[in-house]
Amino acid sequence: MEQLRARVVGSARYQEGETPAEDAAAGTGGRGHVRQLRSELTMVSALPVAELRAQADALAREIRESDTRIQRTNGEVDLLD
Repeated sequence: MEQLRARVVGSARYQEGETPAEDAAAGTGGRGHVRQLRSELTMVSALPVAELRAQADALAREIRESDTRIQRTNGEVDLLD
C-alpha cells in the first residue's frame, strides 16, 4: 500500500510542457497548479480531479444503495433448502 501511495504522490504533478507520468493528478497544490518563482515552469494537473471525485462519490453512493437493496432482499426471502 505504501509503495502504491509513493508512486501516486510522486506522479501527482508534472511540469508544463512535459509528458505526465503514471497516475498524474492534482497533487497537494490545492489549486491544481503551483509556481514558486516567476522563472519556474508551472505545474499543471493531468486529470480533472474534481470531476473524478464527483464520479467516485456517485459510484460509492450507487454501491451503498445496491448493498442496501441486497441486504433488504436477503432479509425478506427465505432460502430454499
